[in-house]
Amino acid sequence: MTIRRGAEYHVSNRLGGAAERVIRYGRPNDVVLVGDWDGDGTDTLAVRRGRDFHVRSSMTPGPADAVVTYGRRGDVVLVGDWDGDRADTLAVRRGRDYHVRNSMTGGPADVVVTYGRPADVVLVGDWDGDRADTFAVRRGRIYHVKNAMSGGDADIVQSYGRPSDEVLVGDWDGDRTDTLGLRRDR
Repeated sequence: MTIRRGAEYHVSNRLGGAAERVIRYGRPNDVVLVGDWDGDGTDTLAVRRGRDFHVRSSMTPGPADAVVTYGRRGDVVLVGDWDGDRADTLAVRRGRDYHVRNSMTGGPADVVVTYGRPADVVLVGDWDGDRADTFAVRRGRIYHVKNAMSGGDADIVQSYGRPSDEVLVGDWDGDRTDTLGLRRDR
């Protein structure tokens, strides 16, 4: 677990207890993205400032390892391993269109996919266990899951939880397939 307080990240590799280390990165108001940018199996941080992404490949203090300019200032940004090479990269969403990059460099999108509706909540995950992330869109309690980076109909449509639940995506049982977890205030 990592807890953010301003520009400080309190990192713990176990549940409960004090943080094992505290690192400072970015500025207090930066948008933070988490991903395995270098494919080493360990997630680290990137901070977003407008169109610029300042990426760290280790959980140590210091300057960015890379600065990538991608998308437009108002784009919604999604992080995933779109091509299954074990390194996370960026996709930006504009309405129903997803502009996907398969490397942490600038330039045009490698793939543009149209999926869902502009108002959908989007979740990223490896739904079928093939090591490549794709999209699921949420409409209330209904999830429309796509297992390929293509448009068209959903591969799975499933109802789960309540419309007010916060949804978290993860591989909770270690089978390499992502599923949903719900957080519900009591």
